[in-house]
Amino acid sequence: MGRLEICIDSYESAANAVSGGAHQLEVCSSMALGGLTPSIGLVRRLRASFPDMPLFVMIRPRGGDFIYTKDEVSVMLEDLRAMKNIGVTGFVFGAMDSTGALDVDVCKRLIQAARPSPCTLSRVFDLVKDWRLALKQAIAMGFKTVLT
Repeated sequence: MGRLEICIDSYESAANAVSGGAHQLEVCSSMALGGLTPSIGLVRRLRASFPDMPLFVMIRPRGGDFIYTKDEVSVMLEDLRAMKNIGVTGFVFGAMDSTGALDVDVCKRLIQAARPSPCTLSRVFDLVKDWRLALKQAIAMGFKTVLT
């Protein structure tokens, strides 16, 4: 039997997903923007209410493209560390460069900060120019899953 992961952006949607049989939650905010980093308060409340539910948290500071400035990467690292301290299960993120390739340096920094938590490559995968190369890079970097 497969595992059911539900993307949620509120406490209510999480409670509904859990009661509906979800095996795992992807926690984000602003789904209309493709999913952004959720609030610390929401994640803390979810962890307290559903202590055994795997929580994978989106790390994405803004909508739009996946080309991040140094300051945005710093924000992403801070958010990731804060979520890790809450005890989330894993993380969902991705970055690309101006050529349309995965930004391997940024992804590696985030994966390193997340260790030993598993990481999922976000839907940035659907936007890269060469998906075959991106898949090889994602595997080599240590992403455990890819959203597409």
